[in-house]
Amino acid sequence: MEATKPRPAWMRWIARYTGISAIRRKMRQAQELSSQTRCGMKRLEDIHQRLARLANRTEIMFGQIDTLSEIFSEHHKHKLREYVGLLRNLHKQRYIEMIRTGALAVPQLFTDHPMALETNDTIHPRGAKNDNSISPRFNRRLYALLGQRRPLKVLDLGCAGGGLVRSLIDDGHLAVGLEGSDYPWLTKKDEWGTIPYHLHTCDVTKPFALRDPVTGARLQFDAITAWELMEHIPAEGLPTLLENIRSHLAPDGWLLCSIATFLDVDEQHGWVYHVTVKPREWWIEQFAKAGLAVAEQDCIGKYDWLRGSGQCFGDWTEEQGLGFHLALRHAGRVPAPHIDLARAGSAHRPLAAATSTNGYAALGANGHGARCLAEVGG
Repeated sequence: MEATKPRPAWMRWIARYTGISAIRRKMRQAQELSSQTRCGMKRLEDIHQRLARLANRTEIMFGQIDTLSEIFSEHHKHKLREYVGLLRNLHKQRYIEMIRTGALAVPQLFTDHPMALETNDTIHPRGAKNDNSISPRFNRRLYALLGQRRPLKVLDLGCAGGGLVRSLIDDGHLAVGLEGSDYPWLTKKDEWGTIPYHLHTCDVTKPFALRDPVTGARLQFDAITAWELMEHIPAEGLPTLLENIRSHLAPDGWLLCSIATFLDVDEQHGWVYHVTVKPREWWIEQFAKAGLAVAEQDCIGKYDWLRGSGQCFGDWTEEQGLGFHLALRHAGRVPAPHIDLARAGSAHRPLAAATSTNGYAALGANGHGARCLAEVGG
């Protein structure tokens, strides 16, 4: 290999004093750096392509997982519906057997107003459509409050899905639920297909009577409950409602209720559900006018109530200031006066309708299929 000839002295002198040598060195460094950058960019592009392929595979994988999740979720919901249906079928068999053997009486409902036709709760049902409150904790507190009397008689006003009524019957007590909307009856929602003879549609702001099927006497209940019902009642309907309560409450019975104090309006449609929003003092005054006084009790605490205690989905609590609870009794515990049905007029007469094979009289006048129990054990 031919040896490189050294540059002449004059060239070295020019390169030293003009900086050409430094420029050439910088250019070589720049070329090397550019080459390294191109290699780095190529590697980054390769990494980006790999990440893109990985992301695509991951997206496909998660899509498959979502699909499987939906399949399993639907399967789970289907199985859950099957189990619930089976459980309710067993409940209904036991319920029918209790009626046949005489272990459970079937009260008769008399009313000329089997539906609360003019309220948004009926026209645009929401509570009756969604609520079905059950709480073993409340039941235990209730039994402690009422003592050792068995079986107890309990009336639930605004019963919605009827969960409380069914749970009381399961515990061996007599319970009846009244609901102003016919939605749960038409759809056989929740317990309406399970304990049909103890859940009825009825406008509780109009006179009604629940009577013993054997003696014909008006039933006197050890406890009457109303969970967030009162604020749904127009002020002009309260006197009749409270008279219905008073006439069905046993002399030593309890009225237990939760009352919401916030305005409830469907903002999209403007439907108002809470039509009487008043403070606690106002409600106590209305109860006092009807002969019902607030009573102190130490069995049911603020977290024990069926509603308004945080026990239900989306439920409020007393700390939020959205409502309150009251336990009431007859003022002076004076027995409720007997109301003469004949003297009271048509408001308390049995509904005139043909009796169907299941013991109900189907009403066609209002088109809602409301009904009352006409006879027991037929």
